Formats: sequence, C-alpha cells, structure tokens
Amino acid sequence: MNPHSTGGYPPFIEQIKEGFLVLDKGFAICYCNKRIRDLTGQGMDELMGCHIWVAFPEMIGSAVHDALLSAGATQAYTQADSFVPTLDMWLRFHIYPTTEDYTICIRDVTTTRMAIEQLRHERSFTESILSSLPGIFYMYDTSGRFLHWNQNFETVSGYTATEIERMHPLDFFTDEEKPMLQQKIGEVFESESSFVEANFLTRSGERVPYYFTGRAIEYNGVRCLLGVGIDIAERRRSEEALVRSEEQYRYLFNNNPALIIIWDPEAMRVLEVNDAVYSLYGYTREEYMNMSVLHYRPAEDHERILAFARQMLSGQARVARGTWRHIKKDGSLIYVDISSHRIDYNGRIAVLSLAKDITDQHRAEEQLRNSYDDIRRLNAHLQSVREEERLSVAREIHDELGQQLTGLKMDISWLSRRLGSAEDVVRQRLTEVQALIDTTIRTVRRIASDLRPGILEDLGLVAALESQSAEFHRRTGISSILEISQQDTDLSRDLAIVVFRVYQEALTNITRHAQATEVRTTMTCTDGILTMTIADNGRGMDVNQVRSGKTFGLVGMAERAAMLQGSLTLDSSPGRGTTLTISIPLHPTTTV
Repeated sequence: MNPHSTGGYPPFIEQIKEGFLVLDKGFAICYCNKRIRDLTGQGMDELMGCHIWVAFPEMIGSAVHDALLSAGATQAYTQADSFVPTLDMWLRFHIYPTTEDYTICIRDVTTTRMAIEQLRHERSFTESILSSLPGIFYMYDTSGRFLHWNQNFETVSGYTATEIERMHPLDFFTDEEKPMLQQKIGEVFESESSFVEANFLTRSGERVPYYFTGRAIEYNGVRCLLGVGIDIAERRRSEEALVRSEEQYRYLFNNNPALIIIWDPEAMRVLEVNDAVYSLYGYTREEYMNMSVLHYRPAEDHERILAFARQMLSGQARVARGTWRHIKKDGSLIYVDISSHRIDYNGRIAVLSLAKDITDQHRAEEQLRNSYDDIRRLNAHLQSVREEERLSVAREIHDELGQQLTGLKMDISWLSRRLGSAEDVVRQRLTEVQALIDTTIRTVRRIASDLRPGILEDLGLVAALESQSAEFHRRTGISSILEISQQDTDLSRDLAIVVFRVYQEALTNITRHAQATEVRTTMTCTDGILTMTIADNGRGMDVNQVRSGKTFGLVGMAERAAMLQGSLTLDSSPGRGTTLTISIPLHPTTTV
C-alpha cells in the first residue's frame, strides 16, 4: 500500500477538526483527511492525485498560493491566512515542507479573524469619531501628561503631536486664566466633572473662546481627565449680534410710525405694543399689558376677531390683511388697516399686527360712496324720467300726429276721387302729396318706435328683441341670430327696459364700428340671474384702448346694468370679434 494512502496515517488524523493535507513536490494531493473532504464536498478518489489549484482554484493568487511557493523555495515552515468565499470561512494554512512533500494543516480561524476584524473596525470607528468631533478631544493624567488627543486638537492649537506630548494643559491658556483653569481641573479629579468657558491659546497667539467639559475616568489603571472643547467663537459673535439686534429692534419697534401690536391668539391678550399705539389710543403700557384684545374692539366685531384668532392658532391663516374698527380710550371709534402675521414670540404662537390709522380715508371713501350712490340714484331717476318722457312723446306722436297724418291722407284721397279727368296735373300733385304723407307716417312710426317701441309695452321683452333683431337685419343686411330661453314671466318692467336698451345700443355700435357679417345673441336665466350675450364676428378692438377713450355708449350700458345691481363685461381683441355680456338679478333691490 502507498504510504500516503489513508492507511498510512494514524486513525485519529481522520477525526481531528483541522484539515490535514499532503502534497507531492508537484503539488498533487497525496492524502487528505475527512475534514478536507467535507470542506471540498469531494471524495478521496476524486481528490487523490488532483493538483492543489484544481481542487482549490480560488486560492490562486492568494496569500496561501504565495506562501506555498515560498515554502518550496526556502524549505522553511510558512503560515498564511486566506478567506475562501465559497466556504464563507477564514482558513489558516500551516505549511511544513520537506524534500519529498508538503504537509499542510488547515485550521478554521473565522471566529478569530472576525473578532480581530471587529476590533479593528471598532478602533477605526472610534478614531474616526474622535477625529470628526467638531471640537477638540484630549485626555491627560493627574500630572498633566497628555495621553490621547484628536487631530483637531493639533489643527486648532497649531502644535505638532511631538510638541503636545511635552506640554502641560495649562500651557494652552493665558496667565490670567490659568488659576481658574487649575481650579476647574482640580474640580474634575475631586468631583468627577466640571465645565468652564475660557480662551484657548494657539501657537500663533490667537485666543479662541471655547467651552470645555471634563470628566474623571480610569484608563489602564490610571486616573485621567477626559475632556472636550467646543469652539464658541461663533456663539459669542451671535450673542453679541443678538444683543445689538435686540437694541436695534427695540429702537425700530418703539420709534416706528406704524402702529404695532403683538397679541396672543389663544389667551386673547396683548403682549406688546409700540409707542405709536400709546400715542394714538391713549392707554398706558401698564393698561395694555393687562388688556384683552376684545377690549378695544366694538362688541359687534368680537365674533369676527375670535374666528380670526382660531385661524391663526390652527395655521389656517398665517398672513392676512383687512380693515378693522378699534376703540380709543376716550371711546371714539377709529378705522385701521391691519396686516397680520403669525409669528413665534418667546416660544409661543402670536400675531404681529402692523396697523395704519385710515379713519380720515375711510370717512372720505364713505362720503365718496354716498355721493356716488346719490349720483347713481339721480341717474336712475333721470333714466326713469327719460323713459317716461320717451313713452309719453312716442304715444303723442303715434296717437296725435299719426292720427292727424292718417286723417290728412284720407282727405287727400277723397279730393283725388272727386277731381275730374281735366285736372290731371292736380291729380298727379295730390298723388305725390299722398306718397309724401305715407313716407311721413312711416317716419313718425319709426321715431315713435325708437323712442319707446310699443311692442315692448304691449307684447313684452322677447317680442321686442325679436322685432329689433329683424329690423336690424332688414336695415343693415347683417345676419342676426337670436336665441332666448327666458320668457317674460318674471321680468320686471325696469329690467325689460334695461335689457332692451343695452341690446339696442349694442346693435347700433355693431352697425357703426364692427364691420361684422353675423351677430349671435343669447339670453338665459340661471339661479335668478338673467344673462344676455351679444357676440359678433367683426374686426374686434383693443379693450384697454376703448376703455381709456370716450366710449360713452359702453359707459351708458354698464351704468344701466349697475342700476339693477348687474354687471357688464367686454371681451375683444383685434381681428377676433367682440363679445358683450350683461348679467342682472331678476329681482334687484334697486330699480331704474
């Protein structure tokens, strides 16, 4: 039997937990124990005579590969560790070369390597944390000998590691602060911890304000001080800037001509007011500091301000502007325009109100509104009177002049019948007179219709609009399409007059300016609002230019709609035609 066969080695070799492998000088496997066979998943017959790199191809180029070659060259014991991905294990190879073969003992060192790797990672992590600390880290013993420090300590101080090893902690402070630092160091070793603010003295002589904390610890059996220093230069600058800012704020706050009130929307209490408020309202600072926000508001406005406060508290409103009524100490009522902002005030939600006294402006606007309302009522009255006069004149022309012209026509006809054949010249003249009377009658009817179409009074708005549309087409040749979904049932006399006059004026403007070939008019009623839209396909216009000119026709139509609480809109642009829309409530509270 071959001495390197299974039978050539003691039986315990098969049972040991380490792998046992014998290679010949050509690196072919002469023997492997059960552990090797288990690791590779191959039997003895498969492994015997197999080249080591064929059996373990993942080892090629690894530390084990190099170690085996080195052992063969030097004939000296060699050791190497390698991670085997297929086994997910760290294996340690002990290589014993001889002139005839290689004996290799393989041990699983995964647990050991993982523990070492974990320790290395933890140490690297710790060093990384210490190096990345925003401040300086250090540790020294009771004699003041530095044992550890981070890189930032060297960067900030300007000293090298060799220099720091020879320095005492007090060397980094001025003579004026050394006694205080000596006392704080003593407190750490006596009371376990302490803190201090001091100027850290760098190599260049710069003094950097730092906040130091120290704690006493045991390190390798030695009592030490573990300390951290945080640069507070920026904080110092911020504190100084804050003080200056607070002084500036107070100056601007108290000397601001605007009325400034800060109040708590939850407690509804005044928190702060500026001097302008004291001057206008007449209250003292002490009175304001104990005052409810409701105190200087009329009772009718309390629900409104309470609802506003709820919106500010919930965040539903953060910025708002409006006009409010306030009451001065003497009881007089003022109007203020207030811009309110939701702010954080000393850790709580508050409302900053910037107010402006607009009492005079409000009164002037109220007088202007009253004057405008008076003018509108006067205009409405004049329109009503004018319509009545038109109706009266139209009736007189139609009834009186029309009847007289009809009677005159009848008399001319009677005279014409009684003239003999000898009076042909006279008969011809009478015929011409009769034709002139017919033309005059038609003119009278047209004038009467223009003043106030009888069909509007007799048959209502829809019939009047249809008649006007047909007359417009006959007179101009422009196609006129009228679509009406609202009948006259609920239309008041005043509403019918306004709608008819606007339609009449719109058609007149189209005739004069639009150069259109078609006009489409729709009239509908939805949710108690009558809407009439008049659209043409004419040349259009620049609406802004038209509004800036003397377009009294548009102004008149808009004013007629406004008298009944309605509105007029105009949509047009050059080359795209014009659309005019009026919207009027069916039951306005004011009438023409």
